[in-house]
Amino acid sequence: MFFIPLASASKSSRNLPAQFRLFETNGTFTASADGRYRVFVVGGGGSGGGQSGASGAGGSGFSSFGDVVLTNGQQVSVTVGTGGPSGGSGDGNPGAGSAFGAYVTAAGGGPGLNDGTGGDGGSGGGGSGQNFRGGADGSNGDGVKGGSGQGVGAVSTYMDVFIAYRPYVGSGGIADSDNFTYGGGGGGGVVIGLLSNVNAGAIGLDNNGKGYGSGGGGSRMGGGSGGMGAPGCVIIEGPI
Repeated sequence: MFFIPLASASKSSRNLPAQFRLFETNGTFTASADGRYRVFVVGGGGSGGGQSGASGAGGSGFSSFGDVVLTNGQQVSVTVGTGGPSGGSGDGNPGAGSAFGAYVTAAGGGPGLNDGTGGDGGSGGGGSGQNFRGGADGSNGDGVKGGSGQGVGAVSTYMDVFIAYRPYVGSGGIADSDNFTYGGGGGGGVVIGLLSNVNAGAIGLDNNGKGYGSGGGGSRMGGGSGGMGAPGCVIIEGPI
C-alpha cells in the first residue's frame, strides 16, 4: 500500500492531496472518521497477443466509482488487480479485477489475441491491422472501439465526481503507421495528475502498459511476446 506522496513518475506528475489515499497493491483501508468516502477502482489491464505475425493489444481495465459510508476505525480490504502476464507466442491474458471490499469492484481488461484482434476493456486495445477489429470500449469513456493499431482512452464520467482533484484516462497506445507490420496499441489506462491526452497505453512494439490498468501492446510482425498489462489501482477520497 502506498500513501502520499506518490512516487510513480510514469503515472503521476505531482503529489495527491492529503484527503486521498492511493493503493497500488493489496492492503487494508481504515476509516479515519465517520462519514462518506468516494472510491474509484481500476482493474488490471490485459496483455497483448504474441505470434509470428502482428497481434492485437490488450484492453485496459474497467473502472468503477461508488460512495461508501464508513464508521471511524472500520477496516475494508482493498484488492488491486494485477495486469495480465505475457502469453508468450500465444494469446494474451486478461487482467485481474480490483475491489474496495464488496462495495466497489471493477473487472480486468481482456486479452489481445494472436489472430490480430484487440482485447475488450475499459478502453479497447487496438487490432494489429486494417482487417482486425479493436477491442470494444467499456466504462472508461465515450471513445470508439480501438481501431487498427490504436487503443482509445477518454476521460471517464466516473472521475468527474472528484471535485478537489481527479485522475485522467490517458490516450491509447499507438502502432507504427504500417499497421500490418506492428501489433496493436494497448488500451489507455489511468494517469494521475496529468493531462487527458497523455499516452498511457503501450505502443504496438511488444511494450508493457504504462498507466494504471492500461493494456499491453501486441507483438510485431516477425514474432515475439505481447506486452504485459499494467496493474490497476484503488483511490479513496474522504471523509467528505
